[in-house]
Amino acid sequence: MKKSAMIFLFGLLLIGLVNACDDSQRIMRISSTTNAHGEIYNGVENYGTEICYDELFGIDYNAVDPHVCTANNRVIRLSSNTNGHGEGPEVGIYSVDVCYGNLVCAMRSDCESDEVEVLSLSSSTNAHLGIAGEYTNKICCESSFGMVHTGICVEEEGGTIWSDGGVDCDPFNAHNSEYCRWGGWSGNPNVCCPFGYGCVIPESGNPDCTTGIEDGCGCQLNPDWCNEVLSCSGYRTQDECIMNDCDVIASELNDPENHCNEVGELYNISCNTSCSWNGTNCGFNSYRNNFDPGVVVVNPEYQCSSSTQLGECISSRREIIIKKVLTEIISDTVIDPDTLDESFQTWCPKLTSRQYACGFEVELGFFGFWNFVSSLGLIFGVYFVKKKYL
Repeated sequence: MKKSAMIFLFGLLLIGLVNACDDSQRIMRISSTTNAHGEIYNGVENYGTEICYDELFGIDYNAVDPHVCTANNRVIRLSSNTNGHGEGPEVGIYSVDVCYGNLVCAMRSDCESDEVEVLSLSSSTNAHLGIAGEYTNKICCESSFGMVHTGICVEEEGGTIWSDGGVDCDPFNAHNSEYCRWGGWSGNPNVCCPFGYGCVIPESGNPDCTTGIEDGCGCQLNPDWCNEVLSCSGYRTQDECIMNDCDVIASELNDPENHCNEVGELYNISCNTSCSWNGTNCGFNSYRNNFDPGVVVVNPEYQCSSSTQLGECISSRREIIIKKVLTEIISDTVIDPDTLDESFQTWCPKLTSRQYACGFEVELGFFGFWNFVSSLGLIFGVYFVKKKYL
């Protein structure tokens, strides 16, 4: 009996792990594979069937905050955060948007060649949900993460469009011209490569390949690409903007010596900023005024190691609490007690990085005269009880 119970529990554990994926890869959850209700990716019901980006598209999505909604990344709408009915992304009756990364989704009866069926609905609105293939209303999504597409622009009433989807061609593309979607032409002959990549024809490859990296045409990241990206506005896609591989935050702050992508960097003025995508362009996002609660760091030798977030910084003689960041660098090693409510920074040549400094003494008012009197009373009280009763 005991053995059977253990097998049963182990089976339940396996069932729970079948559809498990990391929060960063989870698009949403549904209550079953068919005839299901839906919830957002972190819904309170914790439904067991997960819709996961990495499982559907075969790669991890590693840009930050994939669940933040932009102008184009709605997957579906739900009637509520959990236990909700669903509708297609373009319907507009329900108010809870399920968004993810750089997905561009539409509800169709059949998905196009560059789309993946993410899930399906029993109707266009007020619908039960199911995994791909359960219903005829398919939620079809394409992802630009590392992908490019080529084709021929076609002329239709109202303008020139992509031959595979109805999205406007770039202005410089004329009728019957070939397009390179989410990328740029490179090499001779031309190859459609993602932005930041160039064409490298493999020695054993096909010298006539023109269809992009999907057919192995040798698109490789240009080592000097970052020489052309001097600010956030130099990024041309949402993923480039969010990932900030060229570390342009310091350039935006006229601080070329401060690199925010190095391991061990702190949330200083520069590293507490970001590039931000507004749906069309990449721009500079200024630093926040306050940090989040951080961890305690022991700093007995007044070195420049510190917490990666706001928190207590402890020296060998005094204790301070860093509360907010200044808009300028303060290099003094002695700070007046009146400035305790303000955080400060200094340059640390030893670590070639701006870090919080803890190497100063400040008299704190947390241990005054009456604290001293109370402490003496407590000590004598304990001594009296011990002598009388023990």
